[in-house]
Amino acid sequence: IGQDPSSICLAGDSAGGGLVLAVLQAICGGTESQFSFAVDNIPKPAGAVLISPFADVSFSSNSAIGNLKTDKIIAKKVMNVIRKYTLKGDINDDNDPRISFLQGMFFESFPPMFICASETETLYDDAISIASKAKARGVEVHLDTVPYGVHIYPIFNLYAPEYQNGLFKIGQFIRSVFHMDRKNLQVHRNRPKFIPGSPRKRREGSRA
Repeated sequence: IGQDPSSICLAGDSAGGGLVLAVLQAICGGTESQFSFAVDNIPKPAGAVLISPFADVSFSSNSAIGNLKTDKIIAKKVMNVIRKYTLKGDINDDNDPRISFLQGMFFESFPPMFICASETETLYDDAISIASKAKARGVEVHLDTVPYGVHIYPIFNLYAPEYQNGLFKIGQFIRSVFHMDRKNLQVHRNRPKFIPGSPRKRREGSRA
């Protein structure tokens, strides 16, 4: 599409994080990757952000089993639905790298990665395994975990101020892979003091 890859940072949360992992596999592995649609010689992006990524359709990790009581989003019913719609046709193996992206190859060619997850969510071990596999192959990995938090917790920073630090770290990572000096960033002095649609906006509107 004509965009300089050095100005692109892929990002995704939950299943979207898994898709980012799949895209990186296709880009870095090319025609040798697990994906038939992949082509060779595609420049890789500057970085990748994976927020509570899904990467193992077997859901057999310790956190997938042990955190069912603390994760109300990726619950057992959700896991069953995911397996129902992914294990189809010629894909009938939990370890098939086309659906369990953690099983893919070519991690050593990945760009710098930021991975975050909560220790109380079922996909926590997916994040840890991705980080460990990438680090072992020499990839620059920034792993950020919190002891308590909902699935994809940085997304809910507007409603839970304690999650804002996670979003801030993601911003720091993206600026670093884009080689952006914070001192040189343009400051928008007239930006709104609240986000449209936020609770504060609704309260002010209700008093009008």
